Amino acid sequence: MEWTMEDAYTVTEKTPSPIVPVGTWEFEIKNATEGPNKYRQSDKNPEGQCLSFRLSALNGTYLFVFVDIPLDKGWLAKQLADALLLRERAGMLSMDSIDIEGARVWCEIEHYTSKTGKVSAQVRKFLPAVEAVEPVAEQKTPAARSQTAKARAAMTNDDDIPF
Repeated sequence: MEWTMEDAYTVTEKTPSPIVPVGTWEFEIKNATEGPNKYRQSDKNPEGQCLSFRLSALNGTYLFVFVDIPLDKGWLAKQLADALLLRERAGMLSMDSIDIEGARVWCEIEHYTSKTGKVSAQVRKFLPAVEAVEPVAEQKTPAARSQTAKARAAMTNDDDIPF
């Protein structure tokens, strides 16, 4: 490979993207991973195992919304599963990063202020998806045929007698 050397590289300062405003937004799930998170450790989840991902708003140029769903927050995993139309089987919900990567979800976003004073967006709740229900084609019952129609249907071209 050969490159043509142009004028000196100039760094243009970018204006930082704003955080996602409060409200209901559609997102795409990006960079989903599974693993421990020391900030999510608890008595019920001593290793801090989480399903972590970030949400990218589909309409607007906003900062990512980071989400961690620890193993001890089954209610939050259920909300996400409902938003993705994933179902539990035998009382267990199984979901991993491959299942959700690239999927789209609707969320309610709220803001919170950290101890350091930084304002960030966070998911208040995942909204359940509406299953697309295909209309069932109407099954037409065949119209009752008259005795004359039955007789005509039974006739063949070489027979004039309808029985």
